[in-house]
Amino acid sequence: MKQLMREYIASLGERADLEKLLPDILSEIGMKVISRPGRGTRQYGVDVLATGLDPNDKTKKLTYLITIKSGDIGRSDWDSGPQAVRQSINDIVDVYIPTHLPPGLRNTNKIIVVCCGGHVQEAVRQNLSGLTANIESQHQDVSFQEWNGDHLADIVMSGVLRESVFSNEMRSQLRKAIAFVDEAEVCERHMENLCRALSNKNLSKRKNQITALRQINLALFSIFVWARDAENLEGAYRASEVALLYAWDISRTALGVKSKSANTAIAAAVSVANMHLNILSRFVETYIVPSAYIIDGLASQIPSAASVDVNLKMFDLLGRVAILGHWRLQEQYRRMKVGADYGSEVEIQEIRDIANIIDAMINNNPVFYSPVSDYQNTEISLALSFLAAAGWENTITSWSQQMFAACKFAYETDGNYPMATPVYSDLANRVRGDKTLREKFTNANVLYAALLVEFGRQGNDMNLQSLQKFLKESLPHTTTQFWFPNIASEELLWTNSDVHGRAMTEIPDDECSVDFITKLNSILKHEDGFQNLSAVQAMLWTIPLVAFRRYKLPVPISFQTLLSGILNELMKADANSSEN
Repeated sequence: MKQLMREYIASLGERADLEKLLPDILSEIGMKVISRPGRGTRQYGVDVLATGLDPNDKTKKLTYLITIKSGDIGRSDWDSGPQAVRQSINDIVDVYIPTHLPPGLRNTNKIIVVCCGGHVQEAVRQNLSGLTANIESQHQDVSFQEWNGDHLADIVMSGVLRESVFSNEMRSQLRKAIAFVDEAEVCERHMENLCRALSNKNLSKRKNQITALRQINLALFSIFVWARDAENLEGAYRASEVALLYAWDISRTALGVKSKSANTAIAAAVSVANMHLNILSRFVETYIVPSAYIIDGLASQIPSAASVDVNLKMFDLLGRVAILGHWRLQEQYRRMKVGADYGSEVEIQEIRDIANIIDAMINNNPVFYSPVSDYQNTEISLALSFLAAAGWENTITSWSQQMFAACKFAYETDGNYPMATPVYSDLANRVRGDKTLREKFTNANVLYAALLVEFGRQGNDMNLQSLQKFLKESLPHTTTQFWFPNIASEELLWTNSDVHGRAMTEIPDDECSVDFITKLNSILKHEDGFQNLSAVQAMLWTIPLVAFRRYKLPVPISFQTLLSGILNELMKADANSSEN
């Protein structure tokens, strides 16, 4: 395992990777991290400031001033540019210690740490030794340490991955997840086994929760780095969904608790969420954007000649892009609520760009008009709700109308109509000409229920009436329904450990869209299952959206009510900002 960690740390090709990893490792081994790496402000050589007890005298506090470099340190890294090692050390001694070190630490012994993922090359070894010896002779309270890849591997092994908290079986699951990073389903399965093992440990103490969360983050980070180097992020993305949901399940008990440890637990879970978002962003940018603007470009990238494979994967990709959009909307809202700057042109353009990607995907790939499974309603609802929030009404209107027309035609001609099953063998081997079987696979639906709501929201009476007529005349045997989380969902949703939620079949039958939506809103006043989920209470509503998508659960229509309220708040805040 140590060899695995050494190779992992050495493979961190970006300085930012090591900056993200190191503070959590230091916290886990008992050090107090005072400042973390930042961007946009000069740090005078100190990427991480931490304190810890002297290993030889537990009564003395040591201050660690850590400067981080990626990979090996060679000649070009030693004395070339503002980020050079020599310049960083001089900045720490000449500027940071005299002027930026907190007053309470100025009388402690200070250790300047040169940290790198690789090694200090022999070509600069004497330069480093000479500089550090000269500084130590002039400053009695300053000494130096070198933390190379081997030393960092030792720290990791003694901290987050030590035997007492990370069993041999858990290590085995991590090794397998990394080894099969090119086999997405296998990688995902081993990551889930690891997360399940961590969540099944005794987590009644907050300290144990924090440790488990950091372990999940490190495991995910390890998988991501290997997947990135292998230029295949599919396994890493799937693993990130697992990590996100298990991390939230572990940390949610800390919500509303006013303590330092509770805040640390929530911060650790948010760190996992940020890693998930980072992986998702890279996935969309790398694999979806280049082909999205080409006619059938994305569909042609699916490595299968079977139409059902292409259909399922395309809607899966659509759902991922929509989730990314909801993360960006959520970021804007959270920044607004805490009084931070938000709504910059860059942030607004990010949301526009994601809406443009979805628009291009739909317009350039006709497969999106013909879902083959009713369970694809989740991806459709995610995309529709994001496009509505982004103001892409023309795309919504055209897509929903053509999708209904295609589904109606497919059913009436016994074609590839949406079947009420997620089972691949049923979808791939559908039998035509058997009326009984066709009725069996259309005995319930949530897709048409979502389209009824969408036509009502658009104020499109003609489409609303056409869909109602189709359901009454062609599908009288089907149960059109909505799904909502219930009181059990808070405990069961995040890991899908059991059946939960409830169905509602009381669909308004008003033919006037205004009356339809009015009656629907009256019904929704009594539905608070989604709003009561812990992640929604914490303004992290995208986390349950990820859960709905992963576990093939419908997106509750009450989410639309929440999203409308969020958009109204953002618009009011924008208006007030403009007036001021």
